Amino acid sequence: MELAAGNGDRIQLFGRGHRYFEFCRSQGASIVPLLKVDDLNQAGAELARSGAELLGGPESDRTWTWLTFLAPDGNIHTVMIPTERRRLTTECGSASSDLVHAPL
Repeated sequence: MELAAGNGDRIQLFGRGHRYFEFCRSQGASIVPLLKVDDLNQAGAELARSGAELLGGPESDRTWTWLTFLAPDGNIHTVMIPTERRRLTTECGSASSDLVHAPL
């Protein structure tokens, strides 16, 4: 479920049985910040260089493409771009409110 605030911020909630709920719980996370970026590939490369551990590759749904990582401080975060932007980037070779994952 995704909730939108009047200022454009959004919160996604996942309950028991949803794979992201189980993933977040297995990592000891109850809230996972989602940060909108301009270039997912560049953000992933910068995160890896800075010591973050990428937790898999990019994932997508109809709306978002994202990359989840474990920061050096032990917290999980996600960087994301609109999926349509990902298609354009992939085709051509080259976005900011924040979202938060919150397992119930």
